[in-house]
This record gives sequence, structure tokens and C-alpha cells, in this order.
Amino acid sequence: QRKRAEQRKSAAKAAIIQGTEKYIGAEKCSRCHMEIYTKWSKTPHAHAYQTLVDKKKQNVAACVKCHVTGYGEPSGYQFAVQEKGKNAGAVQDSTALRNVQCESCHGMGTFHGTMVMQKSPGEETCRKCHTGEYGKNFNYSQAIQSGMIH
Repeated sequence: QRKRAEQRKSAAKAAIIQGTEKYIGAEKCSRCHMEIYTKWSKTPHAHAYQTLVDKKKQNVAACVKCHVTGYGEPSGYQFAVQEKGKNAGAVQDSTALRNVQCESCHGMGTFHGTMVMQKSPGEETCRKCHTGEYGKNFNYSQAIQSGMIH
């Protein structure tokens, strides 16, 4: 298992350097995985970005990283706040990658069908965001039973 994880990591790094891998967004995943996409669309993950908007924290990088897909990655979620001019404070972002989507857990969509794509991510994937004060009493077993994780 550790060897496969290292292989995935190495392959992903090489693909990113070559510029061949990228995030594609859940809408593209839905083309073949509609049943899973429909279930996901009813979960808090599908509306994670809105929770930031409601709290006016959609421009706080420390918050954004766990409420979008691929933040900090070359082809992941991006946002830029315009600092000067008549639209000062306006935000331009990659709206297709808002929310915690398929690729947040499974890996970049262009890895689909390869050993790099994680079919069944474990609890450690969830704990990247569900930890410390943001753990919100997260229980991996309950998340699986409730359908939050498939």
C-alpha cells in the first residue's frame, strides 16, 4: 500500500512537471458517474464554498484551501483579488472548481483509469481538512455509513 502511494505521488509529480495532468471539475466526472454525482450534490461538500461566502471568508486562503478543489496546485482552484481600480476587492476565481469535488479525494480527473487515481481514498485523505478545530466531530465510519463517502 505504501509502495502504491509512493508510485502515485511520483507519477503525479512527473505528470504535473510535463503539464499533462489537470483538474477537470465534477461536472465532467458526472458524465459517466451520474449516480455518484447526484448523491454528492446533496452533501455538504457540494456546497462547501457557499459556507465561506456566507461568512465572508471566500478570500481567506487558509479557509479556501479546504472548501474548493485543488487549491495551491498548478491547475487547481485559483482566485485573485483585484487590489486597485474601480473594481477593487473584486474576485476572479475558477468557479468550476468551487466546493469539495470528486478530485479533492480521488485525484486529478486526467488520471482517471490509471493507478494514480485513488478509487477508495482512506481516512487520511479526509483528515487533510477534517482535523483540529475544523474536525467538526468528523467520524470516518459514520461518513461512510451515511453516504457522505462512497
